[in-house]
Amino acid sequence: MNQKKALMVADDPDLLHGLDVRLRASGYSVVLATDAISAVSVAREEETDVIILDIGLPYGDGFKVMGPLS
Repeated sequence: MNQKKALMVADDPDLLHGLDVRLRASGYSVVLATDAISAVSVAREEETDVIILDIGLPYGDGFKVMGPLS
């Protein structure tokens, strides 16, 4: 069985840590991005099952991140 992978995009370390713990406990491997530019880059490079995307990000916002991905 393949492990599911999640991309978490947020700039709040506490939020990232809390979600990381919960996702890993649920069997996900987790990749992180902390700004809009790296979020787009990581999303294009990694095959993920789910993306958790903060709206307020450095270097752009979550809505701009969704544009290039769709």
